[in-house]
Amino acid sequence: MIDTMKQYNIQNNIIRLLHPRERYVWELSYWKYQWCAGIVLANVLSDLDGTNKTLLEIGPGLGLCTTIAGIQNFNVTVVDKMRDSLEYTTKNAIANGALPPLCIHQTWAEFLKTNTILFDTIIASDTLYDIHQIPILIELFKTAIKPTGIIYMTDPFREPNLIYNRFIEQLLENGFEYTSDLMKSSTPPEAPNAYDNDEVRLLTITPNLNTLRS
Repeated sequence: MIDTMKQYNIQNNIIRLLHPRERYVWELSYWKYQWCAGIVLANVLSDLDGTNKTLLEIGPGLGLCTTIAGIQNFNVTVVDKMRDSLEYTTKNAIANGALPPLCIHQTWAEFLKTNTILFDTIIASDTLYDIHQIPILIELFKTAIKPTGIIYMTDPFREPNLIYNRFIEQLLENGFEYTSDLMKSSTPPEAPNAYDNDEVRLLTITPNLNTLRS
C-alpha cells in the first residue's frame, strides 16, 4: 500500500498526515479519511495545556487529534478495533514531533471491561453513528473520566439526528452536564460520499458533581 501525504492547518500547527492511498468509503475504511469533526476537535485541543494530564481518544482515525494532543503535552492513550488505524496514528504522531500514544487494540466494549484508569480528558470525534454504541459510550465515560475531568465530542449534523438525541438523553440521565457549540471545519470534507459535513457540533461534557455516580 502506497501512502499519500496531506497537510492540515490547525491554528499555529501545520500537521502532515499519511493517508493510505487505497481508500473506499465503507465501514472498515472510514478511519482512512480525515473527517471534519476531527478537524474541529483538533482545533479545540490546540488551545489546551496537557502538561501532567492524561487523555483518552476513542477511535483516533489517522491520528490528527492524537498528534495535536501530544504536541500539547498530554499523555495520550488511544483505543480502536482497527489495528491499521493505530499504526497510522502512531506514525503520524511521531512524524509531526509528538510522543507516540499508548495504543490499545480493542473494541470500545472490550476496553470498557478491562480499563482501570481515570483520565483527565476524553475525546471522541464522529462516534455517534450506531445507536447500539450509546450505552457503551455512556458507561465508558462514567468509568473512565475523573470527577473533575472533561469530555470533548464533535458530531456532524446528520438528519434526522435520532442517535444524537438519544445520546443526549442518556447523557443527562447518567449524571452528566454538557454545553453545545456549532463550529465550522477549517477544511472541507474529503470523503467522496457526501456523508461528511463541515458544520460540526462541539459537546463539552462534565460529570455533574451533584449527582451520585453509579
